[in-house]
Amino acid sequence: MSFTGIYFFSGQLIKLIAILPFTIYLQSKFKKFKQED
Repeated sequence: MSFTGIYFFSGQLIKLIAILPFTIYLQSKFKKFKQED
């Protein structure tokens, strides 16, 4: 595995970790919104 590959992969991983809590938050908000309706 090249250095560029490792750099790209770690970059994607950091993005995923950053987005994950936000996605979970949105999903829970959406579920509550659907239940209230």
